[in-house]
Amino acid sequence: MIREKYELIWLSAEDIAKQVGVSSMTIKRNCNTYEEFILFKQGEKNKYYISSECVGVLKFINKLRNKKNVPHKEILEVLDKEGFKKYIAVDMEVVQENTSKQTFEQTMFTLDEVRKIVAEELEKAMEDQANKKDEQIMYLMKEIQDLKRIMIEEKQAILEIDSSEQQVNNEEVQEIKKESWWRRMWNR
Repeated sequence: MIREKYELIWLSAEDIAKQVGVSSMTIKRNCNTYEEFILFKQGEKNKYYISSECVGVLKFINKLRNKKNVPHKEILEVLDKEGFKKYIAVDMEVVQENTSKQTFEQTMFTLDEVRKIVAEELEKAMEDQANKKDEQIMYLMKEIQDLKRIMIEEKQAILEIDSSEQQVNNEEVQEIKKESWWRRMWNR
């Protein structure tokens, strides 16, 4: 377990494997396959360190893979729908090499580009979430309209039955009124 400045707790793939109940190779493969949802880094001798925040994601992936046998693309969609955090991978060694070679202004320009990319990704993620919510609202509105339509149809059917019964009763009353008054009296 390694702690850094920002209080992220880094666990080895072996530690995570024990918590999730799979092999460390499976954890490493999941890190590479679902890298946008798992915060990890590679150390010496192919040693993987995974943020403790990602244990839940790995357990969720394991559940989908083993119990429900969900394919890779669907797992990515489910992770996105469930709202798991997405991480943007930045190769720090490349960034450090580049910054040592560039001037201060160029470095600031690079940081501005990174900020812009992060802002664009964040905006895209927020738009996607808003679109999903809009789709859900539209679906619910359609369901409500369908229910209203069904209720109106049922109400009209009941009113038609009531009006036909009323019409039959009115016809019977009219027939009785057509008879003479003394017949009506004696037939009772």
